[in-house]
Amino acid sequence: EAAAGRIGELAADAAAEATEMAALSPAALPTASPAALRPAVAGRVSPRPAEEAVRAALAEHMEQLEHRIDFLNLCVVNASLTLTQAQLDVLWNRCVVHGADAGERDLIFRWVEQARTNSPAIDAESTRYLFARAAELPAETLSPTGYACIEYLFRWINWREQRFAQKDHSHVSVLEVPLYGISALWAAALRARDEAVGLRAVRFLVLLHHSLRLSPARAQQQQRELVGECMSALDAAAGRLRELGEARAHEASPRGPRSADTELERQQLCLCAERCLTLLRLFVVEVEKRTALVEGGAAPRRHGACVRGAPMSVQVMLGGGAPVGPRPTVAVHANQTVGDLRVKVWRELSAAATAAGEPPPPDPRALRMIACGRELKEDWRLLGDLKLREPHAVHVIRRPEPAVANGAPASTDMDMECAADGPAEVVAQGSGSGEDGAQSSITLLEIGDNFDTLFGLLTLSEERLSTRAWQLLMMLPTNRGMRAGLAELPALGQQPDWPSLLHEGPCAFKLLYSLQIVDALLQEGEAAAPVEGTGMTPQAARASPAWFGAFVAHGGLRHLLKLLTAPQDDLLGARRGSQRKACLVLLLRVVAQFLLEEGHVTPPQTSTVQPAPPDALAPAPSDAPASAPADPSTGPVPPDPPWTLRSFASLRDASLVSLVHEVCLVDHLMALIERVALSGPAAEGTDGEAARAEPPTPGQADGAAPADGAPAADGIDVQIAREALRLLVACARAAASPEAAADEAHGAGALLGDGARLRSWMRSMLLRCGVADVRAETCAALYALARADVPGELTGAGAVPATGSGTAAGARSVSAALCTFARELLALLPPAEAESTHSQQFFELLHTLVAACAGCILPGLPPAELFGTVLQLEVSHQVLERRDAPDDVDQELVGYLRLLLLLLRTHPELKRWRIGEAPGAPPVGLIGCFSDDLFQLPSAAEARSLGAHAPPKCKTRTSRAVALALLAELADGEPANLARLVELHLAQQLARGGDGPAASRLASLWHYAPTLQERARCGYVGLKNLGATCYLNSLVQQLFMVPEFRAALLALDIPPPARSPVTDGADSPERVAGGCDVLYHLQLIFGHLQESEKRWCDTRDFCASFRDFENMPISPSVQMDVDEFLNMLFDQLETGLLATPTPKLLQSLFGGAVVNQIIDKAGCRLSERMEPFYVLSIEVKGKASVLDGLAQFVEGEPLEGDNKYKCDDGTYVEATKRCCISALPPVLILHMKRFEFDFDLMKKMKLYDHCEFPQVIDMAPYTVGHLEAEEAAANGGAASPLAGEEAGCMYELAGVLVHTGTSDSGHYYSFIKERRTERPGAHAWLHFNDTLVEPFDALDIAKCCFGGIEPVVQWDADAAKPVQRNHIKPHSAYMLFYERVERKPAAGLADPELLGEPEARNSVGRGALVEPAMLRTNPVARVAVPDHIIHEVWDENMEFLRDRYLVDALHFDFLHRIVAMAL
Repeated sequence: EAAAGRIGELAADAAAEATEMAALSPAALPTASPAALRPAVAGRVSPRPAEEAVRAALAEHMEQLEHRIDFLNLCVVNASLTLTQAQLDVLWNRCVVHGADAGERDLIFRWVEQARTNSPAIDAESTRYLFARAAELPAETLSPTGYACIEYLFRWINWREQRFAQKDHSHVSVLEVPLYGISALWAAALRARDEAVGLRAVRFLVLLHHSLRLSPARAQQQQRELVGECMSALDAAAGRLRELGEARAHEASPRGPRSADTELERQQLCLCAERCLTLLRLFVVEVEKRTALVEGGAAPRRHGACVRGAPMSVQVMLGGGAPVGPRPTVAVHANQTVGDLRVKVWRELSAAATAAGEPPPPDPRALRMIACGRELKEDWRLLGDLKLREPHAVHVIRRPEPAVANGAPASTDMDMECAADGPAEVVAQGSGSGEDGAQSSITLLEIGDNFDTLFGLLTLSEERLSTRAWQLLMMLPTNRGMRAGLAELPALGQQPDWPSLLHEGPCAFKLLYSLQIVDALLQEGEAAAPVEGTGMTPQAARASPAWFGAFVAHGGLRHLLKLLTAPQDDLLGARRGSQRKACLVLLLRVVAQFLLEEGHVTPPQTSTVQPAPPDALAPAPSDAPASAPADPSTGPVPPDPPWTLRSFASLRDASLVSLVHEVCLVDHLMALIERVALSGPAAEGTDGEAARAEPPTPGQADGAAPADGAPAADGIDVQIAREALRLLVACARAAASPEAAADEAHGAGALLGDGARLRSWMRSMLLRCGVADVRAETCAALYALARADVPGELTGAGAVPATGSGTAAGARSVSAALCTFARELLALLPPAEAESTHSQQFFELLHTLVAACAGCILPGLPPAELFGTVLQLEVSHQVLERRDAPDDVDQELVGYLRLLLLLLRTHPELKRWRIGEAPGAPPVGLIGCFSDDLFQLPSAAEARSLGAHAPPKCKTRTSRAVALALLAELADGEPANLARLVELHLAQQLARGGDGPAASRLASLWHYAPTLQERARCGYVGLKNLGATCYLNSLVQQLFMVPEFRAALLALDIPPPARSPVTDGADSPERVAGGCDVLYHLQLIFGHLQESEKRWCDTRDFCASFRDFENMPISPSVQMDVDEFLNMLFDQLETGLLATPTPKLLQSLFGGAVVNQIIDKAGCRLSERMEPFYVLSIEVKGKASVLDGLAQFVEGEPLEGDNKYKCDDGTYVEATKRCCISALPPVLILHMKRFEFDFDLMKKMKLYDHCEFPQVIDMAPYTVGHLEAEEAAANGGAASPLAGEEAGCMYELAGVLVHTGTSDSGHYYSFIKERRTERPGAHAWLHFNDTLVEPFDALDIAKCCFGGIEPVVQWDADAAKPVQRNHIKPHSAYMLFYERVERKPAAGLADPELLGEPEARNSVGRGALVEPAMLRTNPVARVAVPDHIIHEVWDENMEFLRDRYLVDALHFDFLHRIVAMAL
């Protein structure tokens, strides 16, 4: 008893001390003055700023509080003690209610869980009391730890009262309702600002309501209450948001800022509504899962699954011993479920088995389906959500016996959004009944105004809420009332109120929902099967001819056309919501199904236009003559584009022509398509989050992100253009009808009658539109209208017959359209500079239209005139292609060349054309003109000034292939042209060396490929590794990237070495000459790095001129420490600079000084010794960052005891010996000492320690001036340390030299930042690794340079699964290059946070990875180079540029054909 009493006293004392410590940290502490904080930080030698003192005091307070809580926990665990409610109140009030910060509150929350679990300190009554206190806390500020405590207490109390049972955290059972304290969970779910808290509470509520072990009636009632609670909260939030919006609209200045209280209330209401919608979505998903587990259970079909998504063709691959035979293909769409696919596959296999006389699978569940390496078990999932890779293939294995559902595996992808926010441990398995699940889903339809509530959310101005509500509507069954109203049209005796029936309004969501129902009713066959759970009979649910006719007869089609021809702002205005474009796509598609004879055939939903079936194709024109055999050398021109194979449907009925003309559909469609084309992807970004949330197809149910590789922002524009152009083509073709002939203002007249309007529309669609697929769709439509070889389409079943002469009139109309289109396209030449990049489809269409004419002859435009016009455009065309951008094809140039090639093939007499023919002047043939386009080389001065834009015109593979084909065509059949061509190319070959040494040198390079050895696209040149010279390459690149050093070195007048480097003793007088040789060869390397056009330059001469300490040249096969090499290099450069006008060049850029001091206790300097440096060596071992290494560098060493300092007078005194920085250089080089000698192993070892370094560093604390000022201030003096910016000590990281490997072998490379470019603030980082030069993301510096360990996932054979292990990173920074900044950096970079910290990562951002400025074309980075180096480098460059165009596979094929012609 005495011991227990003593322990009780100790526990009480510990609680009292914890209370006292908690009282030290109220909110007043952060505002205390530094003087008031000094008692709390007693024992610290130097004063700190107030903020640092506050943080230190809070950290010390938390440490002491943790010690006392641990001691209190020890007392209550080791004795049967129970804390009273008064003692709990003390802890709760001091640490939770009045806690200094969230860390203090979380400490108590964790202690409550631990004490409740491991000790009797908190009994049942106290547990309920603490839960009540926790439920009183503001739910808005609840932390994840606080919520975890509340949920733990909730579980424990209900388990104690036998209302709740659990197998583990996610397998629970609710035995009785109501559950105690569930209102606290609702508060956290709907009001917690922390996203993790809200989602965890939402998941737990869904778990509870799907784990009811009650009677079906009671379980259904509880689930109704869950739905009702959410709907009530949504109603209240939506109503209040509308009030706030109306109040905002009636304010005097609606654009002014909202008050803080109003904005906070709006945010809280939006948060509550989002949480309710997320809860309902999770609830519905879980209902679908559980219903699928029940034998024979079928969940109500989603509304989104009834809407057609992107079509998918799934190939069935049979496995499991099935006989090899034809593989069936199943047609589905993205909004169908895995269960739908399973049923279709089962039917296909059953039919095949029956036909073969084999037993079919008993039911769909007897089939296992595997796709992309995983089994498709969850029949409720949408096929679009699976993100199957094309081509879609499913492996099917027949089970040996019928499948029995034993439970669905836990899925971590329950909710598209929730899964991204944290682990998705959602619900227990097998806790509820399947019947209850099915009943629960219907509950959403049975409760009052649920659909009205969700539809009401669609009209709110908050796009995020309306999008979430739309996603939920797509997950629910189709509204029975809305479907019944549309399906019962045949029974109506009068015209319905279409605006009400289609739910029109300012927002596009309701109209889209109604159009989806219409589209579902229009589907034929199996896709239009009755929807389960809707109560519709098959006759009412399935679209029939009677329903189709009733819809048209009651004015439905006319009303849809009225919607389609409304002002464009009513269709595409931002107020229509994020689904406005999806609604327009579906509106166009539904109208097409009523108007077109093939309305049930939907065009491909992918971004690439798919060809039509072969029997529907018309012969397409070709560039090659019909009689000429296929030859690779004659066919560089790509085949006809896919859009030439497209077929378009005509109007379904002749009676529809007048209706189309009445509403001026052609004019409206042209204006609509033009607006969509000119809006482009950039216009989507104006809608912010809403635009990004738009699904790629109007039927996408859950608003999930588009599949991999599918377009998002511009994909919906392509669909609008495709559907609108289908209607436009059909309406324009209907111009041949009698109704159209009487009205010239409509139909084709709108296209062909107004030439200026047509020309403007073509320019917008083919040149100004930024989406290539929209331009391709336009080409397909115009070509379908223009081609004269498809009379069958105009006279097929259901087509409108032409007046007068039957099909001939239709053919003449198409021919007129072809001539009109071709002339209007020619009138648009040449395209503007901004339009040239978008001209590929324009020239493809022009080429195809000209080729479609007989003999390429347009009425009124002779071929010679057309040829002369195009030739003049080609000759005057500027050089646009760049050598460093082989993928950027000049489509305008290619278009001109293709047209000329087409005309030459059809009119051979044009091959004798002469350019600039005048009296007294020699004519210039086409051979010379086009040879210049291919092989004309600029002068060295022109190449230097123009850079990558220098001639020739044709640089890319595409343009050169067409130009070579043009030259070959000119020579074919024309001996004069052939002789001229052979003469020019023979001269080119002889210019490469003929029979001299140059020719033999090139012949020896059997692997010579100049196109693979061009300068890197980022604009920089690498250095060749001669074996083990990576240390040299990485260091030279660092020095070259210092603009001041590069400019100063290249400005020196250094004569070439007069004799070869000496190899005798190190003390010989030739040592000075060797230093000059190194300086000259380094200057030569710098000249190559700036001026060379090749990928790399050779350092062989530099290595031969460099001398080591034994006066021997560098051995390329021997690795050297880069720090040692730097000291040797600077030593020899200093020697060589003595004979130049700038002997102190290295000292002025890289030279600093340190001072070694001995100071006695009184602060007197007993000794000082200055020492220059180029590199500061920093300790890495045991250091978290370079800052710690620098702090150790200036840390004093005490001289005391036997190690006292002996003064000049012979006395011994106690003193401090330290080394600090006296002078800082403009470029500071830090050497990180990652190699040390292990005396135990007697070998050199590498340190792999994790050592961080800052992006911006303040070197002031390590300078002698700062340290002396600190000491003076500590001794009561008036001096104060200067800030780093005022003292000129702020440095920014500019380069990192990395070593990877071990102490015995390894590799060096560099990461370097561009400096002093034309774009300040947007400098790029580059990766220099020998010959490789590429952009580098600054965010990866921490991963690539800090060293330490990294987690690696590897396959464990014993465990038979991949496991994660920690491996040592072989790569780490070895040298750091910092540059002094003259002004304070941006706010995000001023604080020297490490790159690995979140603040620094946010400050750098992905914007730091920009396209590097081209060195050759950047006048800031480019500096003067000595003339002799210019001549040497550019002589080599000109040979290389000539070889670039001559040593090429295309050129070899061309020469082969020319020689064959000559022979």
